[in-house]
Amino acid sequence: MGTKKKIVIKPVQEELETIYPDASAGADWIKAVTKKRLKKEDKKGEFMKALTIKQPWANEILYCGKDIENRSINWKHRGLTVLHAGAKISSDAYTPGGYKDHVVLGAIIGVVEIIDCVEEHDSPHFDGPFGYVLANPRPLLKPIPYAGQVGLWNVSPEAEKEIKKQLKLK
Repeated sequence: MGTKKKIVIKPVQEELETIYPDASAGADWIKAVTKKRLKKEDKKGEFMKALTIKQPWANEILYCGKDIENRSINWKHRGLTVLHAGAKISSDAYTPGGYKDHVVLGAIIGVVEIIDCVEEHDSPHFDGPFGYVLANPRPLLKPIPYAGQVGLWNVSPEAEKEIKKQLKLK
């Protein structure tokens, strides 16, 4: 695999309004697809799945186009996935001084679709051995403080209700 590249991340807190002025806005089709998938999962009696990702990578997924999440295991899960910002900042990324004061830690911050798992990809974010291909990131209007877990985990019914409410889904 070679050595890991350090990617420079500048604080995005001040720029979020210009990048994403209305977190509830977005293509109507994204809302429709998300709503359809949530209803389908509800009918199966399954809980929403969540993935904890350290900052700044969680924000990179939501706001900056990070399209791959690297993991050492290939899960079967595909579809809507809750994005949880871990309690710590990754040591793999350069973050400027004061970054921790401008980023959400230890909270559910949005949702993203996991559409595939690959062993090779052209994305600059792919580092393997498995890369989860991500699409349709949607930030929550207000982060939900929540203790994350390692691996793929279930969100509580109360948190799921709040996520659906913030995304304006029934």
